[in-house]
Amino acid sequence: MMFRNFFINNKKLIFQIVLLVVIYKLILLIAAFFYYYYTFKIEPFKWSMLLDFWYHWDSGHYLRIASEGYNLKYNDMAFFPLFPLLVRIFGNLAGYKLAAYLINTFALVGGLIGFYKLVKIDFSERAAWRSIFYLLLFPTAIFLTAYYTESLFLFLAIWNFYFVRIRKWRTAGIFGFFAALIRIEGIILFIFMLFEYLQEIKFNFKEIRNNIFYCLAPLLGLSVYAIFLKLKFGDPFLFLKAQSAWDKHFTFPWESIGDYITTLFWFKMATTPFYLSRFFDLVFFSLSLIFGTAVLLKLRISYGLYIIFSILMVSFSADLASTNRRSILLFPILILLTKWGKNQIVNFVILMLFSGLFYLFTFRFIHELWAG
Repeated sequence: MMFRNFFINNKKLIFQIVLLVVIYKLILLIAAFFYYYYTFKIEPFKWSMLLDFWYHWDSGHYLRIASEGYNLKYNDMAFFPLFPLLVRIFGNLAGYKLAAYLINTFALVGGLIGFYKLVKIDFSERAAWRSIFYLLLFPTAIFLTAYYTESLFLFLAIWNFYFVRIRKWRTAGIFGFFAALIRIEGIILFIFMLFEYLQEIKFNFKEIRNNIFYCLAPLLGLSVYAIFLKLKFGDPFLFLKAQSAWDKHFTFPWESIGDYITTLFWFKMATTPFYLSRFFDLVFFSLSLIFGTAVLLKLRISYGLYIIFSILMVSFSADLASTNRRSILLFPILILLTKWGKNQIVNFVILMLFSGLFYLFTFRFIHELWAG
């Protein structure tokens, strides 16, 4: 009944976003075909290529987990379980690649609907649509289509934000719980939810009620995964230890940041394909921290806390790799840009900058060049 009422009340919005995503995906498929087939590749075209375009780098880990399960041999416990579990369930019907593609497509539709409604709480309908286009054209938005977790995580995190804002704590907790089973960043939703709850009661701790327990849902989600690892492998913290396979371990932020800054002036690194990736990671890290602070001061404190704590989590991991990809998860930044984008010149600059970088990262990903 709840879903039926939601559909009836938002029928026009749902239709518009579904149509937008269909057009968006078709343009990406056509662009990917020409990027791939008429540049470096000369082999005969096969229909399977349309799914292979999005199957690079971490995609292989997720689909392997979906087909074979977790294995100590591959040290793949750093990849959280909900996405591969869904791929496994639906992959038995449609094949793993098609299942992953469709899951991310439906998640994108749901995420955009939620993003529209979230932005609409504070801004106009025009601003809400502007935020949607910013998200679709974000420099690393290719990962919303690739067989990664970004699309599904955004869907869950955005709706968590929305239900927190309209004070439906139980529903928000459900979305937060599942978000923490998608990516470790899901636990940051606990900080966002807790601050919003305390703000609601004006930090009067005598007014705390049972609703506060829903704020713990993201931590519960992570605990469920830890319990699974304990039962299967005997170690609940394997998801942290497995990070070492990607050269990630605890370190102080100034060490990882200093390392990246140093390598920008290191000639040996400058002559490798990793130089550009490190450059973008450092730029996205710095801008995310700057914009996160601006969101905290100019938009909403809880939104800023979500961004800043997410960035700090990365900075303690010894390696800033993939910060450009993770930046798309910091969607409150796009809400701030939406506010600024009311100015036509600012809006034009954002769209042109995002579009150019989106083209670059999409081209790199399709050609199996590191994109994030």
